[in-house]
Amino acid sequence: MIIMTLKKLLNELLDIVDLNSELCPWFSSSTSDDFFNEFKGEIKEVEDSYSRENLEEELGDVLWDYLILIHKLDDEKKINKENVINTIIEKIKRRKPYLIKGKKVSKETAHEIWVKEKGKEKLHRNNII
Repeated sequence: MIIMTLKKLLNELLDIVDLNSELCPWFSSSTSDDFFNEFKGEIKEVEDSYSRENLEEELGDVLWDYLILIHKLDDEKKINKENVINTIIEKIKRRKPYLIKGKKVSKETAHEIWVKEKGKEKLHRNNII
C-alpha cells in the first residue's frame, strides 16, 4: 500500500513538473545552467540540514530541482529525459540482478556483483570489449 501511495505521489509531482514547464515564466526564461546551479544549491542545503528537522523539505527541494533540470535539458534537446530513466533502470538491473529475481544476498555478494558489473561497463565504455 505504501508503494502505491508513493507511486501516486510521484505521478502527481511529475504532472506538476509538466505544468511548470508549460506555465511558469521562470522556467521558460531560465536555462539548464540556471537550473543546474539551483540544483547544486539545494544539495548544499541538504548537506547543511542533514541532521535537522527540515531535512524532508530540503530533500523535496532537491527532487524538484532534479526533475526540473532534467525537463529543461530535454526541452533544450541536450538529453532525452526518458533515456535518463531507462539508463538508470538498466544499470540497476545489471548491478543488482538479485532485486529483479526477488532474492536476498549478503552485503559482500552485493558488493562483488556491483564491482564486477561496474568494471564490465567501464571496459565496454572504453571499447576494450
